[in-house]
Amino acid sequence: MKPPDSDADDYADLPLKKIEDELAVAYYKKELYALLIEDVGVQILRPKIVGDLRGPVSRRTPGSNKLDAAKALLRLLKEADIVAGSFATGALFDLDLSEIEHTSQNLFALLKPLVGEDVGSKDHSMPITIKSARPTMTPVRSTPAPSPGDQTAMSSPYVSATEEVDSESADDSPRMTLGPSGAAMLRD
Repeated sequence: MKPPDSDADDYADLPLKKIEDELAVAYYKKELYALLIEDVGVQILRPKIVGDLRGPVSRRTPGSNKLDAAKALLRLLKEADIVAGSFATGALFDLDLSEIEHTSQNLFALLKPLVGEDVGSKDHSMPITIKSARPTMTPVRSTPAPSPGDQTAMSSPYVSATEEVDSESADDSPRMTLGPSGAAMLRD
């Protein structure tokens, strides 16, 4: 018999519901990070997740050309508060239109359960399913652990969504990472 003021029955399902919700969030975050690392279209953009994901995100109408599709992809990243890194625009436009749209659809499908969908966005009758990312064109190498004296890596507020990718391309321009002062300027 339960005590008179006990809400034991009310809370019996709460831990299970909370665990299920946390499990779903962990799953979608894992899938999102896998997409950010493995998808060729996203690799080109070199995204960074700064802080928590934000939303809601809106479903984009498929573009009629690569420029519209690339803009839609960048807007989707911005809505979720994912910052695109420095990237070669030529590499993005070297992708097929269907590949850019595929990246946007998969990204939306993973962000929607995490941050929600903008109710004002246009609803399309075409259901979005998550498809496996196209195999990467270049091998991914793991980033070495920072040495104890490396304060830049330890104090940076940025968490890379992707690992550095080896590139033998001659058209890649040199890129620099932001230090703590540059990161602080971006947050303001």
